[in-house]
Amino acid sequence: MSACTVRTPAMFALCLLALGMPPVAFAQDAPASCSQVQPDAAVTFFGKKLVDTPSLKSAQARRINAQMGLGECLLTARASLGALIAEDPEDAELAYLDARSDALAGEGEVAERKLQALLEAQPGMHAARVLQAGLLLDREQRVQSRALLVEASASQPGDLRAAFQLLRVNALDEPKGKGVGELFQVLRDDALPPDLRETAQVTLLYITALDLGQKEAALRESLRFESQTPRWDKANNLARLLAEESGKTGEARTHLQSVIAESSATPEAQSFARLLMAETWLLDAAKIDPAPSTRNADLVAKASAQVNGNLVPLAGRIRKYHDLSALRPFVAGVKDADERGSDGLTGLCRATQLLDVERVREALAAGAAVDAECSGSTALAFLVRQGPGFYERKRPILQALLEAGAAPNPKLYPGSSYTAMSFCAEALPGCQDALLPMLNTYAVRRGLPAADIPK
Repeated sequence: MSACTVRTPAMFALCLLALGMPPVAFAQDAPASCSQVQPDAAVTFFGKKLVDTPSLKSAQARRINAQMGLGECLLTARASLGALIAEDPEDAELAYLDARSDALAGEGEVAERKLQALLEAQPGMHAARVLQAGLLLDREQRVQSRALLVEASASQPGDLRAAFQLLRVNALDEPKGKGVGELFQVLRDDALPPDLRETAQVTLLYITALDLGQKEAALRESLRFESQTPRWDKANNLARLLAEESGKTGEARTHLQSVIAESSATPEAQSFARLLMAETWLLDAAKIDPAPSTRNADLVAKASAQVNGNLVPLAGRIRKYHDLSALRPFVAGVKDADERGSDGLTGLCRATQLLDVERVREALAAGAAVDAECSGSTALAFLVRQGPGFYERKRPILQALLEAGAAPNPKLYPGSSYTAMSFCAEALPGCQDALLPMLNTYAVRRGLPAADIPK
């Protein structure tokens, strides 16, 4: 399993998903540090004195912008921003910060829509152009991104973010050039905003030319500073790489134990740490014998104990990733999440038909194939075509399926002229309001057109 594989348009979410991480929660606020930000401080960036977004004119916008760069201050910044927008919803600088807030939250497509509207009203807004270029780069639109950044850098050469995004473009265009070294310099520079340093790390992990030692170094470095990714998720990230790619299971367990013992870590992060801990014991067991035996029985027992005897989620992970195929003999007796019952349905399909969100989530956690055949199409298609009503129960199921990677617009059934989205938009009462907005959001993330919502 590579350190990063294309999974979503937003590069940040893309990398975490590829590493098997649960969705990111923002780090806790630290009010003392948030009140001490210096929004106008110049930093040295490859020999030049640059300022973070110098085109912002109001002091309050510059302060919030600086707070957003500090992971531990993001929630404070968003609260301040919300209050200011309520007072002055037409302020262009606040609108820019609102879009930037969405981008930091991983909602790139939402941020792009807001920026487009802002730039239609304020076509010369430099900060919005730079942010737009960064989001285009996250979607692999390098030519468009470079054109915007070259123009932005020329018009305002003292802008730190424009210079950084241009460095990213160069590094991605020439992954074996000097860009990798420059990204590492950014990652290690304590004087730079943490969000830029984290973006440098994510970009490094995205570059396939990186060797294993460099990937390790990038992940280790991120543990040295606070950012919008909490330290426990960073530790899980590093541990996964150490265990699965570097073969350093002992060191991986040290990092995982720190997450399990961290009282402020989220339950999701701790659960994932335990799952990875169990995986490390099986990796060690497989080094002794390729299947359970008397010689590795104690390690297999440690793996089971780590997840309280529930190996179903671990078995799903092992079956999902080819790089873990050597561990399949150790979970051969664990029920296959895609096994079909006497009714011909998988557990996921059956749970969807029963509108049982907890069983849907359990099936997905166990590794169920989200788009496996379900009564002629997929579970998502069945959910939509099931008829009107029960939308309060359907919405969380739809969200769980989409978050697990379900195709948002499959055909309702073979030969149908309707897809899930067109049927929802045109033929199913109530679906336009209840389900279509969510389907549209995930379709756009996949680069698909949104369906029109009838007036």
